[in-house]
Amino acid sequence: NFHTLFFYSLGSLPVGIKNNLLGSFLLVYFNQVLGLSAKLAASAMAIALVVDAITDPMLGAWSDRVKTIWGRRHPFIYAGIIPFSLFYYLILQFPADTSENALFYRLLFLMIGLRLSMTLYEVPRGALAPELTKDYDQRNQISGLSMAFGWVGGAGLAAIAYAFFFIE
Repeated sequence: NFHTLFFYSLGSLPVGIKNNLLGSFLLVYFNQVLGLSAKLAASAMAIALVVDAITDPMLGAWSDRVKTIWGRRHPFIYAGIIPFSLFYYLILQFPADTSENALFYRLLFLMIGLRLSMTLYEVPRGALAPELTKDYDQRNQISGLSMAFGWVGGAGLAAIAYAFFFIE
């Protein structure tokens, strides 16, 4: 079904936006704009990534086993949307206390929250894809279109950032 394929794949937009922020802008923002040493900023990001590596398989196993009236995956997906948006917003806000320790712990807390909320969203969503169809070609279409929407999300964030925030 085209609608299922399209709307499922559209869910990759926030993943691309998150990946672009974490891969391109966040370290520069905390280091160059806020003044946190690159070593501490990268350490906070690395610690959050380790937490993410532990929680992803745990949540995947949980979403495999849970049974609700909404299905196995959807409650997790819904639960991740609002916290992800909130953490994404907060991570880009200029903090009141810009001491190095405060910046480090702020980044660490917000990165862990951002990654955990994205885990709630993306791990069950990724596990849902093979359940949408048993057809090999349709699974590849879902995967390809999802990757395309993820790329559009990341490229869209970069275009907005360069058009409105990184201007001279």
